[in-house]
Amino acid sequence: MTDPTPLDTVKRSLRFWAAVRIGYGVVAIAAPRLMFKLLRAEPHPDSRGFNAFLGSRDIVVGIASLRASDRREVLDAAKVNHANEMIDSIVLAQELRAGRRADLFTIVGIAFNALGHATWIRARRLLG
Repeated sequence: MTDPTPLDTVKRSLRFWAAVRIGYGVVAIAAPRLMFKLLRAEPHPDSRGFNAFLGSRDIVVGIASLRASDRREVLDAAKVNHANEMIDSIVLAQELRAGRRADLFTIVGIAFNALGHATWIRARRLLG
């Protein structure tokens, strides 16, 4: 068995993150109470709507990531995923700055965000 090519490695990352993004998006839109319950967070109308907004974005990015096939499309998908992590970093920083305590929701968000940054930096380096 041969080692995977850099393109194959990035495609595998795209498929994994697409599943995570689409799953989050569907739950955020279709079952927001479940998401808050799993994260032991208090539902709030603003955060429910905001998560649905981000969830719809994640569904679109996830589908585009699954469709990426050639090197250019895969690199573009990695860049879009990384741009989303940058936006999420800003959102998380604003939440903390506004006084949100470090609850499970925030901690999970920061952990996923850090893992996402690491994934997309590596992907972009692999594909040059």
